[in-house]
Amino acid sequence: MAMLCPVGVMAPSLNCRAPAEYCRDIAAFVEASEHNDERSFVEEEVNKPLLGEGSPRASEMMREEHRRMACQAQDIIQQKMKFLSGRRGDLNRTETSELLRDTCQAIEDLATGLEERWLQANPGQPMPSWPLTRIPEDELARIGWDFHANRVQMLNTGGSVWETIAMLLSGDQQASFAKPPSCVAVASALNRAAARLRDEIREGSEVDGAL
Repeated sequence: MAMLCPVGVMAPSLNCRAPAEYCRDIAAFVEASEHNDERSFVEEEVNKPLLGEGSPRASEMMREEHRRMACQAQDIIQQKMKFLSGRRGDLNRTETSELLRDTCQAIEDLATGLEERWLQANPGQPMPSWPLTRIPEDELARIGWDFHANRVQMLNTGGSVWETIAMLLSGDQQASFAKPPSCVAVASALNRAAARLRDEIREGSEVDGAL
């Protein structure tokens, strides 16, 4: 932006009566104004909805954040796999259940921050299906584990409502749940989940589809 001085008060080098410091003050003011305008534009861009059409940079930041969370989830799963492979004997079903509960809780904690950030930027909009949680949910469901409830799945007995109520009143509530998965089944499910997360981190295709 060109530096302007009031008429009749130009600096001595330009045949005006005002000292040069006066024009330098005006130049500094103009420069500060331009800087503030630029900063306001950046802040406005950052504050746009993360997944909004008007902010592709912020949308990319969200994808990168998901990839970072997926890397951490993969590390968590690999640590559990290393623990299983390092044991001389297999875990019993109670121990495998505890391992799965720890794994699911750790991944859910990662997803919580991601979901909160998305909801703040997109209030009232439905939550995307994050591969971060969808992948372990899919693989653990195959061995009878409910990722979000963090326990074995409930069985669909196919009986009537009254039969279900009678079973619950009998006190045999364990009969309505699947058996805890074996150590071999858990290891296989974790291995599949880790492989899918690794592909997701490398390609990012599922993330792009979710966003």
